[in-house]
Amino acid sequence: MDYIRKAQDRHREEPAVKRSDWARRWARTVLALLIFTSLYGIWQDRALAPPVHDGMHRMAGHIMYAVEHSDDLRGFVKQTFSSPSGSSVQQEFDPITRWLLKWTS
Repeated sequence: MDYIRKAQDRHREEPAVKRSDWARRWARTVLALLIFTSLYGIWQDRALAPPVHDGMHRMAGHIMYAVEHSDDLRGFVKQTFSSPSGSSVQQEFDPITRWLLKWTS
């Protein structure tokens, strides 16, 4: 009896589970669109949220700097994670550990 009841309950729950998955997927999509349109509006009109607008402009400046100086950044990353001797010998530590050790000493 118990197995039959569980099977019937599971059969009745399947449509609800499918509906909840569908609703959750749409809710995520709508939330992403709401955030995007809010940020777009703030980008267009500073009066909506002045601190956020200013922060977005500062971030855009940093991104433009990174795009314009990508060779400098690439060189910094290469220097940071490269071997000090320039050899291709297996290192004692992985690149992230070596980078962290550089900052501690």
